[in-house]
Amino acid sequence: MKKLLVLLVILCLPATVFSQGVFRIGNGAEPQSLDPHMISGVPEHRIYSSLFEGLVTYDPKTADPVPGVAESWTISKDGLTYTFKLRKGAVWSDGTPLTAKTVVDSWLRCLDPETAAKYASLLTGVIKGAKNYNAKKAGPEAVGIKAVDDATFQMTLEAPAPTPWGCSPTMPSESCPFTRFRNSARTGPSPRTG
Repeated sequence: MKKLLVLLVILCLPATVFSQGVFRIGNGAEPQSLDPHMISGVPEHRIYSSLFEGLVTYDPKTADPVPGVAESWTISKDGLTYTFKLRKGAVWSDGTPLTAKTVVDSWLRCLDPETAAKYASLLTGVIKGAKNYNAKKAGPEAVGIKAVDDATFQMTLEAPAPTPWGCSPTMPSESCPFTRFRNSARTGPSPRTG
């Protein structure tokens, strides 16, 4: 009888929890920020990793890169140019499409010296022109990233990567619609559309 009661509680729990539309996480300390370019601690990263997805992510068994926001990618023969095809239908929680321009804008914000992102160095040592832009020696047009079209993002490296993947798909390179993010931080969640 005890096993049956436990089973019933387990089966009913998801309906109760998920019907509320509330995301709960046992996080420990309060996050210092939810801005992906400003976070640096474990409490922030726990939340961040549940809210944002990079172009690629890692396979938990092999640690090989697997599709994230990008459904596929190619690497040029010289190892300098990575071209990502974004997943069709990728949208933010409010229905706004995620485009290659969103990725470019996000990466440029991370590299912008005015942002002072703590982990911008993970990009400045890899992306062509990123170090000079971050050091105020060049403008954003010098950074080797571009939106080829709405669904294609391309980056050019300073040198071929020493590993088959070479570029971290983690924190500083994730995309965020920052105008909406700033507005949400001040006034609450973005309204849903359609």
